[in-house]
Amino acid sequence: MKIGILGSTRGTSCKYLIDESINGNINCKVEVIISNNKDAEIFDKARIGNIDFVYLSNQNYNDKLLKILKCYDLDIIFLVGYMKIIPKSILDIYSGKIYNIHPSLLPKYKNMKDMNIHELIINNNETITGCTLHIVTEKVDEGNIILQKQLNIDTNDPNILKDKVQKLESELLVEFINIMHKI
Repeated sequence: MKIGILGSTRGTSCKYLIDESINGNINCKVEVIISNNKDAEIFDKARIGNIDFVYLSNQNYNDKLLKILKCYDLDIIFLVGYMKIIPKSILDIYSGKIYNIHPSLLPKYKNMKDMNIHELIINNNETITGCTLHIVTEKVDEGNIILQKQLNIDTNDPNILKDKVQKLESELLVEFINIMHKI
């Protein structure tokens, strides 16, 4: 399977996927990492993994993104900390192939991101959290849920909780690839 990753931040959740792919432990290859942030740390993961990476400025962003995606003939596109909305024109072409990894158990904490989610989960005295892999649609965080993983909350520190959820996210991505390979 050929995989593309769109990310705007550190890309912590995709490191395990990249490592497993490079080591031949899963049947996929991360072909390209694309970001709208020229300083995104996710590019460090691309460099280490000898993966193509592309920074796209905001000028004609969606047109350039589509051209790049078409060049790689991708089977799966993961959004990992991606801070842009995928337009309908791209969703139509890649229907059912674009997945977002969300740092909570959807649908409860939809339309939220990063530390806001973890802080609210702790403030709400939740006992369980996790992550969700869902299909990307025009409605943010409302596509069909594909997989979820859970963990018990044993901290009041949102930074520690974020680290634990990101580890869970990385495991979920690899688990998903393994499931897709069997289908």
